[in-house]
Amino acid sequence: MTAYSTPDVKQEENWFKLTFIAYINLWVARNNRVFLPHHWEQYLKSKKSVKITPSLVPRDFYRIISTLGTMTTSPKLRGYSTGRIKGYKITPRTRHQVITKGNKNYRK
Repeated sequence: MTAYSTPDVKQEENWFKLTFIAYINLWVARNNRVFLPHHWEQYLKSKKSVKITPSLVPRDFYRIISTLGTMTTSPKLRGYSTGRIKGYKITPRTRHQVITKGNKNYRK
C-alpha cells in the first residue's frame, strides 16, 4: 500500500480503498482455494498443513472466480446494420480560408 505516492490526498485515499478491497477479496477467498505449489516447491506437496496466506491465493483465483459464475447474460446477436439508404448524399463539409500569421522575419 505504500508503493503509491501522490500529492493529492483524494487520490491517495482512493488507492488505499482499492488495495484494501483487493486484499479483503484475497483474504475471503483463502478458504476456497486449492493449494497449487510451484514446480520448485515440491517439498510443500507432502505437507498437509500449509498455512494459506493471501499472497498464495492469486495462484488459484481464476478457478475461484469461475466457480462463482456471473450474473450477467451473454450478449444477443443483433445482426448487421442496414447502412446508409441508397441515394443518400452526404453534404460536403464547409471549407474555410486558411488563416496564417504574418512574416516574423521582417526588418523595420
